[in-house]
Amino acid sequence: MHEINSLLSDGRLAKQSVRGPWQNIAKIGKKFLDFGIELYETFVRKVGTGHSTRFWLDVWLGKFTLKDIFPNLYKVAVKKTCLVRDLVSFGSALVFANIEWSKSNLSPEESSDLNDLKDMVTLFSFNEGKEDGWRWTGDSSGKFTVQEMRRIMADSIHGDDVQICGWETWVPIKINCFVWRLLQNKIPVTPNLIARGMPLLSSNCRVCALEVESTKHVFLDCTQAKAIWRLISLWRLISL
Repeated sequence: MHEINSLLSDGRLAKQSVRGPWQNIAKIGKKFLDFGIELYETFVRKVGTGHSTRFWLDVWLGKFTLKDIFPNLYKVAVKKTCLVRDLVSFGSALVFANIEWSKSNLSPEESSDLNDLKDMVTLFSFNEGKEDGWRWTGDSSGKFTVQEMRRIMADSIHGDDVQICGWETWVPIKINCFVWRLLQNKIPVTPNLIARGMPLLSSNCRVCALEVESTKHVFLDCTQAKAIWRLISLWRLISL
């Protein structure tokens, strides 16, 4: 993720106008909203020297940008894209530099906000001497893992105590992926194809033509599926 800073835009990890892998990542972020997950908000800046973290526009103090926490101050700030290092310096003590404003005197409300802002910055724990980086809020370690993201997605749908499916290492990856898609109803059965705008003459099962070709019908209720399950039960001596 070391190239991510050049792609930032208003706290976003990537701009969809940027071509290449990050464009696809930006688009994927929208799909996480189906699980109630705002992907961009799960990553926050871990500030060290402040050389690559934007003061107002990046999430580094709490869960929101300072632009959103102090909108009145951001409105009158002259340098809206300044970096943390431009306003904070380290020495024997942390020094919060003067911010350049677009007007000579701040209002009482703005002055109060400025005092609150200074308190927040002063109390923040900087990783002095280290480069800025990213921290994922989905795990206490701060490191992103696919396994943990899958768990969060499963919890958002079924609750904390239900697991969508186990990711078995002895099963081929394509089988694991297929089962995952199956349980998410993401396989190309006719209702899903029609929902995507694909013109079809009928939504019935293309094998038995007796019922709508739902995911459940294809794998459990279709006459052909039942015959396959029956053979499997005889092979493995399982009672259906």
